Amino acid sequence: MYTMVFGKFLGRAPPLGVAREALTRLWGHLGEFSVADMLNGFFLIRYSTSEMMETILTEGPWTVNGMVLHIIRWRPHFQASFEKLTSAILWVQLYNLSPEYWEMEHLKTVAAKIGKVIKVDETTFLQDRAKFARVCIEIDLNQPLKKGVWVNSEEPVNSQCFVSILYEKLPVFCYKCGVVEHGADGCKQGDTGGQSEVAGTEQPVPDPKGKGLAVDEGGPSVRMTSPQGEGRMLNQPEKEKVSDPKYGVWMTVAEKFGKSRRPAASRSQPK
Repeated sequence: MYTMVFGKFLGRAPPLGVAREALTRLWGHLGEFSVADMLNGFFLIRYSTSEMMETILTEGPWTVNGMVLHIIRWRPHFQASFEKLTSAILWVQLYNLSPEYWEMEHLKTVAAKIGKVIKVDETTFLQDRAKFARVCIEIDLNQPLKKGVWVNSEEPVNSQCFVSILYEKLPVFCYKCGVVEHGADGCKQGDTGGQSEVAGTEQPVPDPKGKGLAVDEGGPSVRMTSPQGEGRMLNQPEKEKVSDPKYGVWMTVAEKFGKSRRPAASRSQPK
């Protein structure tokens, strides 16, 4: 069995030395490994044992300087020059989520409309804080980012709210079409006229308690700024055409710069 994988950061890759130093802090206690740079921003990572490799594959995502390292299992005839990431793992924040949807079953149903649910942040799981829910998602890079999801419930009748999505550590993405890894200047879709149509509502998905839960992508999100300068997300439930751009900086979590310049490495919270 091959004990090697391919890795690539979603965003600009750090220098090889920085990557080695950060990954050593993350994985050094698990055993020996080596990291070599490849073309097209990929890294070849070799592990000393298959057990170490499986641990790293299952306990991620792993981040260096806030960028997620996307790990691809070894496969033959891998040519880095022609490879392209088709998916990526990101942390997202869900705002305007009603308390009843903080139950793990309902939360994962909502989050699954964004992408494949990898895990839920420990603070969210314990509900220690309720400003937003934080979920780790695997997204399809070939599809536009979602601005949010509509959440409907049968109790009370026809109740509805729009759950806004903020993306953490998001690399370059297009404000015209919402696709990651190219900017608006390189967008081939062209000018959409600055209008987006909010999608209709899906049929409710029943849960074990007999309540109805439906989620639907689409809908505008509005970023408001308080006098103190703190951004907050508000829902805009009216289903109508809006003149705001489809996508924008309000979909990303603002960076908070610290004093230390040491490369940061971190492991995600457990499930």
